[in-house]
Amino acid sequence: MKILILTHSYPDARLRWRGIFVKEQALALAENNDVTVVYFRVDYSSFAPFGKYGFERRDSVAYRHPFGTH
Repeated sequence: MKILILTHSYPDARLRWRGIFVKEQALALAENNDVTVVYFRVDYSSFAPFGKYGFERRDSVAYRHPFGTH
């Protein structure tokens, strides 16, 4: 059987621990199958879905129900 594994998590020279589960599963499947692993790297340094938003913690703000007290 031919198996294709697509992953963003796979061990490399810098982060040998990352994706070790994927690697171990691929090796186990490869014992009886034709396995291809496609590893794509994600650059999280430029990935900022909330980059234009700011978050701040406010402990002293009380919640007020919009329709009076309930």
